[in-house]
Amino acid sequence: MCAVLRSVGFMKVSIPHRPVHIAVFLLLAFICYQAHQLVRHLVGAILCGGFGSMTFTVAATRQPCSLPIIVTLSGPLFTFSLAWFGMFLLRSPKYALFAYALIFASFAHLRFIQTLSGGGDELVLAQQWSALPSRSIVAAVPLFMPSETKGV
Repeated sequence: MCAVLRSVGFMKVSIPHRPVHIAVFLLLAFICYQAHQLVRHLVGAILCGGFGSMTFTVAATRQPCSLPIIVTLSGPLFTFSLAWFGMFLLRSPKYALFAYALIFASFAHLRFIQTLSGGGDELVLAQQWSALPSRSIVAAVPLFMPSETKGV
């Protein structure tokens, strides 16, 4: 048995749910998360004159850095670009299953949880850009952004 999703083009996509498929999805999610950190690390190396430090979950830029906002933005931009690339792939029935996996494995739709818990790049940027950033306001911003898929 496979669960069935209907995508934007009304094509049926069977989602396999055997343990091997779940393991592959979790591996893709891990790769997406590590790629987010690696992009921040590499952009930091390019813009800040050298590599900073990188642990399993956090990439810290080398100090002093003249463009820390761009380094901080690079991770979320990469994460959201993975999700949007998955949306683009949904146009083809051949890649629909991988597209759904990429959208969900990027965790772009869950970035607000880090903000609510007091972490994440979005909260760091809000603290740099505004005087009184509220976690709940920063987390709610994506909920009110226009989307091409609303109403589908």
